[in-house]
Amino acid sequence: MSNGGLLQKAMDQQPDGEGEVTGAVVVADVASSDSSGFMSAPMKQGAGLTLVALVLSWLLANPTIQSEYAFAGLVPILIFVWSFYLVWNAMGRKQTAVIAVVYILLAASPYAAMSLSSGEITITDADLSDDSTQITLKIRESGAIFGSSVDSADITVTYDGSTTWESTIPFAIDREDGYGEYGLISLTVSEWYQGNAGDDAPYLVTVNVDSSSDSLELQSNHLQRTIDDVKSATAG
Repeated sequence: MSNGGLLQKAMDQQPDGEGEVTGAVVVADVASSDSSGFMSAPMKQGAGLTLVALVLSWLLANPTIQSEYAFAGLVPILIFVWSFYLVWNAMGRKQTAVIAVVYILLAASPYAAMSLSSGEITITDADLSDDSTQITLKIRESGAIFGSSVDSADITVTYDGSTTWESTIPFAIDREDGYGEYGLISLTVSEWYQGNAGDDAPYLVTVNVDSSSDSLELQSNHLQRTIDDVKSATAG
């Protein structure tokens, strides 16, 4: 019997559908290779999301943003979680501990860098008292990882570009809330008020602590006074 006849006989003896199964396995292997590995689409998507989350984390690590937008920090965390899932699947759901540690380090790095940097103060809030006689500044400090040692602050208030009041007052970072440690400075409005604030004549307060400084433009609606208000404050 010829070789062609033997080959044909062997093929005829194969179970029905075996050829199709082999082809399906090959197709499945190709599809599997497209969805896993370092160059797969999910891996690229995960890397892109990681970059986005890292940039957002650096932006949101600023104490001012943390104070004004308390829940904004959840956004990069959720992006990191989704990125982790994509990368984890692309790696065949292996090396879970290693991938998790890398993501934790990436997510924490902006906040760690902010804490290890030289102590920087940030004026995060300026609240007007109920009787409109005082403005209280909330000041946070990044850095000073072993605790703040400041005991005084130099305050300057300018109105329409001219200094109206300056003083050195006792100050300490001696309070804490859910966002971290902070200190308060209360300013008596009558000591530096020169006229109603406006877009072209703002009040600017500057706080200097050691080698760090920050400035904040006070809200104009906090500094609108009538003649009677000024006379009453002066008499008091």
